[in-house]
Amino acid sequence: MKIDYLSCTKMLYFAERLLKDYYELPDIDKDFANQFDMTTKEVQELCKQFENGKLLVWNNISTEIEDDYGNISSEISYDALTIDKEKVIKEIKYLKERYGLRQNPFTSREALTSIVKQIELVLNEEERMRAVNSFSTSGWQLKNKDYTLVDLLFRHAYANVGVQTLPVVLSEFLNPIYYDIHSEEISRKLSDYIDKVLLVSSNKEDYKMWNKEAEKYVQLLPTSTPSVTQPKKKYTTDLTFPEKVKWEKVTIKIKEGQEDIEIFYNDKFIKTADYIELGFSANKKEHKPDMKWHLLCIFSILQSTDISKATVNNLIPMLNNRGNRKTSKDNVHQTKKNLSKTLQNLFKTNDDPFIHNGNYYEPRMKILPEPALRNEALRRQGGSLVENINYNDIDE
Repeated sequence: MKIDYLSCTKMLYFAERLLKDYYELPDIDKDFANQFDMTTKEVQELCKQFENGKLLVWNNISTEIEDDYGNISSEISYDALTIDKEKVIKEIKYLKERYGLRQNPFTSREALTSIVKQIELVLNEEERMRAVNSFSTSGWQLKNKDYTLVDLLFRHAYANVGVQTLPVVLSEFLNPIYYDIHSEEISRKLSDYIDKVLLVSSNKEDYKMWNKEAEKYVQLLPTSTPSVTQPKKKYTTDLTFPEKVKWEKVTIKIKEGQEDIEIFYNDKFIKTADYIELGFSANKKEHKPDMKWHLLCIFSILQSTDISKATVNNLIPMLNNRGNRKTSKDNVHQTKKNLSKTLQNLFKTNDDPFIHNGNYYEPRMKILPEPALRNEALRRQGGSLVENINYNDIDE
């Protein structure tokens, strides 16, 4: 099979997904390609190479047909492109050894796809290529459309020896030389977005590596005065519901900036309020968000990606990072307990808003993250809330 510097990790990803999720391949069409976040042409080319390498083989498959009573009435056969698992496993092992790759990538390809979409919103093509050329000689392949920026970053996500690691590469997109004086706020938003994605999609040690590299450029950006230091209105709010609250009917929608939320009940808008009004202020003097608020925001991200990662051990570094303080297991348990109590008071119910599923906490209600992270959340949860509407302007 034809393998090069960039195609090796693309093929590795495809091979591992096939091994995990498929025995025989369906029609190689757009729907199938979307499962890999690739174009139909990309997947067709990969399948052709895998077929040439005998990793995919045509077999005649027999299947029995049952009648309405469960009795076998007939048997049919059809030709299908099937996976030779033994050869695929050998190919995966070869690719990792031949190119000196990590056993597991720094983060998933899906996470990098999300990050690249944000990069493309912030930097034009010329600026992106300058960033790419600062760490790679493969820019011409991107320019020729042979590969995508996701392909390139995914190669660095697997980097182990001889290739710059993903944290080093991603931090280049935060380099101030690619932003004019009017774009510093945008570059900071990009930094925050990448940070949020990696927080939930990489392990603790890898996330520390990212923080270390990002800090080199983030500290060069001017620090804007956060609105949380400005005087706010009242410290409590009263919510009214048509019935005793059932958590399954509650949707909490965190707004951009993570200072305000919109509350819905049974798909009906109830109220917009900031964290101070809702009782999530650390103290009355500085009005900074407390640990309960940080935990609520973390749950919103995990619920949109993989809620099973909401274990105590995973929550410790996440709270450490957001709250800028050392957190222990006891602190996590206490913070969750305090969060539950605050939500119970706000929603006027004694029912616990969270389930502890053995190893992790799971919200009973829907918690949607801020808009930059919300599209995936809506797809996974089947949400239908309309974006870009100021619900405060709607007559209740």
